[in-house]
Amino acid sequence: MNLVVVWHAGAAFPERLEALANQPDVDLTLIVPQVWTKGLVQPAIASKMQQTSFPVIALHAACQIKEVFHYYPALSETLHKLKPALLYLIEEHYSFVTFQALRWRERHSPKTAFAFRTWQNIAKNYPVPFRWMERHVLKRADGAISANQEGAAILQRKGLAGKLAIIPDGVDTRRFNIEVGLEKRVEILKRFQVQRESVPLIGFIGRLVPEKGLETLFRAFSEVSSEARLVMIGAGRMQKELEGLSRVLGIQDSVLFADAVSRNDMPHWLAALDVLVLPSETRPNWKEQFGMVLIEAMACGVPVIGSDSGQIPHVIGDAGLVFPEGNAEALAQCLRQILFDPNRKEELIQRGIERVRNHYTLERCSEQTTRFLQDLAERKSPKGSSKPSGLIH
Repeated sequence: MNLVVVWHAGAAFPERLEALANQPDVDLTLIVPQVWTKGLVQPAIASKMQQTSFPVIALHAACQIKEVFHYYPALSETLHKLKPALLYLIEEHYSFVTFQALRWRERHSPKTAFAFRTWQNIAKNYPVPFRWMERHVLKRADGAISANQEGAAILQRKGLAGKLAIIPDGVDTRRFNIEVGLEKRVEILKRFQVQRESVPLIGFIGRLVPEKGLETLFRAFSEVSSEARLVMIGAGRMQKELEGLSRVLGIQDSVLFADAVSRNDMPHWLAALDVLVLPSETRPNWKEQFGMVLIEAMACGVPVIGSDSGQIPHVIGDAGLVFPEGNAEALAQCLRQILFDPNRKEELIQRGIERVRNHYTLERCSEQTTRFLQDLAERKSPKGSSKPSGLIH
C-alpha cells in the first residue's frame, strides 16, 4: 500500500509513524511543515526526521494562525509525484488542509482512497467556510479514525458516509516500561531536601491551564498526608496562580514546579512517581480527548487517577481510579487509597501494565490502523468489494 500521511505534528511523534511504516506491505511517505510556529514542530525539521525509515517531505505550510487554518501551496504538485493508493490526513475533518487534500483526490486521483483522523469530542457548529469544508469531507471521505468514542459518535451524527473506526493512540513500550531506572526520583527528592526515598511523590504532567483541573488537585493534595510531595511537570499561564494557591493552602514547601520536560526524558519523570493524576475539567469548548500521559504512566508501572472528563474513564477502565471532575474530596480519597494501601497500589500497577499490553501498545494500534486503511484502499481499487459502511472498535 502506497500510503501518504499528511500531519503537521508528524515530526513531534516519529515513533508512531515508524510503527505504521513497519507494518507489512506499507510503503509510507510523510508530508510535514518545513517550520511550524505553534510549538510542536521545530524549524530544524529535516535533521529531526533524518533517522526515520520512511521518506519525509517538508513543505512550506501557509496560514499558521491556527492548526485548522494551515495548508500547503505545493501539496497538489507533491501528491501528483507520489501517486498514493491511500491519502491519510492526521488532521481534523474541518481543517483547511484536509479539505485541500480531498479536493486533490477528487480532481486528479479518484481511485486514491482518502481517510482522516479526529480527536474532536465536542459537537460544534463551525463558522463558514469550515462548516462547508466539514460537510464536504464527511460526505466524500472513504473512512475516518477517531481516537475516542465521543468523536466517533459525533461523526456518525453529522453524517459520515465512509467507514469508521475507533483506534486509540499507542504508547512506545520500548521507552515507557517498568524497567526505566529511578535516578530521577533521587534527584526530585533532593530538590525537596528530603532524605527518605519512601516519601510519596504525586505527579501531574501537562499544560498548567484551568481546564486541567489543577486547583482541584492542589486542594485535594492539601488534605493528604503532609509527608507526600506534589510534582508539577509542565508549563502554562496558571503557574503564578498555583504558586499563590499553594501558599494559601500551606503546601508551598511540598510542591515542585519542574517546567516542561523533553519527550526523551518523560519516562524517567514518570517512573519517579508513586501516582499520576489527570484531574481535567470539562469546559464548553473543551474536554479531555484522550490523556496520553495515562497510558504512558501505566506502561511505566505507575498507578493513575483521572477525572471523569471526556475519554479519561474509557482510557483507564478498571486499571486506575476515576473521580467526579472538580471534586477535591473525592480525589483526596483516591490518593489515600493508593498512598496508604500497598496492596491496592500493587493491584493497580499490575492492571495498568496489563491494560497497556492488551489495548495501547504502539504496535497494536498501528496494526489496527493498517488493517483499516488497507481495507479502504482495497475497496477503492477496481477489484475492491462494496461492503457496507460501519463502526469498527
